[in-house]
Amino acid sequence: MQHWIVTHNPHPIPDTIPWHIYSKANRKAYPDIDDLVIFYETESTFPGRDRPGEKALVCAARVSGPFQPRNKPEGRYVFEIPCDQHRRGKIVPYAEVCEVIPWFIMPGGGVS
Repeated sequence: MQHWIVTHNPHPIPDTIPWHIYSKANRKAYPDIDDLVIFYETESTFPGRDRPGEKALVCAARVSGPFQPRNKPEGRYVFEIPCDQHRRGKIVPYAEVCEVIPWFIMPGGGVS
């Protein structure tokens, strides 16, 4: 079992979008079924969303299915990996993530 950190655009309120792994392209490496995934929600807004993101780790889940085309592609995100067993707890801000994982780079290459 491996552990992954993936980024997610902010979800709308109410949250109607599954917390799966979404991809724009077919890449060389992806999580396997049963791998643990931690979701980092970006700060930037996404068209049609009603709030900025947390800029923090917000959720953990387990990979439950294979890399596959999305049924309803959204923008450039045409592939997905299903996840289940989602757990939420304390939201962990970027600065605290960097205390534990100093090499973690904010999506987009910026720093907090």
